[in-house]
Amino acid sequence: MNTNVACLVEDDPIHQFITNQHLEKSGYFNHILIFENGKKAFEHLEDLQESGDSFPDLILLDLNMPIWSGWDFLDALKTLSFDGIMTIYILTSSENEEDFQRAGKYGLGDKYFIKPITKDNVKTIIEEMGA
Repeated sequence: MNTNVACLVEDDPIHQFITNQHLEKSGYFNHILIFENGKKAFEHLEDLQESGDSFPDLILLDLNMPIWSGWDFLDALKTLSFDGIMTIYILTSSENEEDFQRAGKYGLGDKYFIKPITKDNVKTIIEEMGA
């Protein structure tokens, strides 16, 4: 069973690199998964559910991606059942008030960071996760 697994759902290679670096340097996450769109991330979670494996502890979710957006991912996530706690943060370049309001409808209004992620953002996330 993996512990402290982070999942980054992000299509931009530069932001994948920056975010991965910050997560690795935190020393908190033992494994970091990267998916370039919401559909691939969701399919991975479906596979985990079918095999009985644990879901990631953290998902950092971009909103604007090809194939499936972050919103598509969040809508599909409702179809899965999982035990335990999975922390989700939106990590996006969108400063659009409508996106921020919509995030609130998913219970993520206070979990909304503008890219690029910072060391302080990662610290906040880890603290919320109980480290």
